[in-house]
Parts: sequence; structure tokens; C-alpha cells
Amino acid sequence: MIGDKGMQKGFTLLEIIVAATIFAIASSAISALFLVGVKGQRNALATQNVVENTRLALELMSRQIRMAQRDETGSCVGEQKTTFNAGGATLTFLDSLGRCVTYQTAGNKIQMKQGSGAFLDLTSDDILVETLEFEVSGRLATDGVQPRVTMFLAAKASGTKPEDAVKILLETTASVRNLDVP
Repeated sequence: MIGDKGMQKGFTLLEIIVAATIFAIASSAISALFLVGVKGQRNALATQNVVENTRLALELMSRQIRMAQRDETGSCVGEQKTTFNAGGATLTFLDSLGRCVTYQTAGNKIQMKQGSGAFLDLTSDDILVETLEFEVSGRLATDGVQPRVTMFLAAKASGTKPEDAVKILLETTASVRNLDVP
């Protein structure tokens, strides 16, 4: 401010430009921090959604796998005295109630079928299941190995924005509780 006795008090043009520049820089920095926080929260929510959806599906599959029964006649699995099919992209077995259960992926979703019913989606539309593979060991009654299934899952959020493209890779193993002795 100029303080001459003969002149009015006020700000010079240079002082106003400097103040406006400092204000613009501070506003830009605060806005950038806010946007980083919003993107981080969006990413965290997308990750949480993918993890919760896939965890629920894997837990349901694991629970049923742990209670699987040997298919003595081969009517479900396709081979006599076998607990599971050979694995791959589809898993078929008899559940604890003697119903034939099949898990697969179709349309980027994990699906389950019990008995002669239709396939039901286990994951939401917000999740894209890229791969679901089943590795089966000890499936035959005569192999002397307790049946177990290892599940490999790759899934991501179906968001259209790049920051929503959260991808997770999961692997879990479930073994049958009933002792597999012929």
C-alpha cells in the first residue's frame, strides 16, 4: 500500500496481481489434493466391492466342497467312486444332501447349479470374473489322497473409469472333511 499523505490509500496493480497469483496457486494445490483423495476413496470402494463379492462366492464354494460326498454311481460326476470331476473351468460334485452341484463361469460371473435347477449368478454385475479354474487332487477313491480343490480366481471391478479398474487374484484350497477311505 502506498501511504503518501497527498494520495489515497489503496493497493497497486502489482500487489493485486501477486495476491491473485498466490490465491490461484493455493486453490489449485487444494483442489489437486481433494481430487487425489476422491480417487483414492473410489479405488478403495471398488477394491472392497471386488473383494467382498469374490470372498462370498469362494466361501460358499469352499463350504460345499468341504461337505462333498463321493459319487459311488457316477450319476453326477460322470465317473464311479469319484468325489469331483477332473477340474478345469467347471467343478461338479455331490453336496452333503446328495444333490449334484456345478460351479462355472459364464458371462463374466461365477455361477452355481444345484440338482436339475438353473444356473444362478453368485457375483454381482459390478464384478467381472476373468478366470476361475479348479485344480482337483485326490478325486478317486483308490488314490489314497484326501480330496481337495484349489480354486484360482481373477476378477476386477466393471467400472468404466481407469481408476475403478481394480483387479484381484485369489487362490484358496478346500479339502473334503469326510475321510475318503474306500
